[in-house]
Amino acid sequence: MKRAAEPGTTVDVEFENHTHATLRFDGSPDDGMFSVLDVGETTNAVAIESNRDSLAAMYHPFIESFLDVVAGERDDTDRLLDAATLQLAVEATIDTGDAITPESEALAAISVDSAPFLADYNPYY
Repeated sequence: MKRAAEPGTTVDVEFENHTHATLRFDGSPDDGMFSVLDVGETTNAVAIESNRDSLAAMYHPFIESFLDVVAGERDDTDRLLDAATLQLAVEATIDTGDAITPESEALAAISVDSAPFLADYNPYY
């Protein structure tokens, strides 16, 4: 992952299977929106509004999965840890401006205090 050569706070991600994603973190949080463009054999576009209902539908299953893993009711540890590592890699890329890989020292060194981190995502979860 690396900072994109575009204006604003934008990160390009290349996954191990060579799938690409561009993540943009611009705009007002009051009218924010997630947009996903999937280009494969068919092209699909999805827009997720930044309102309580839409974000709850996206985050609640993730939080429920996490709690189920902690309780030992299921084992999605790799998927959950991959999602958390991706989020930390985005933070490291934005903070350092460097390209970040799963083996990067910057990724290994980044830490996030949970209380302010979760406060940034409230009321999304």
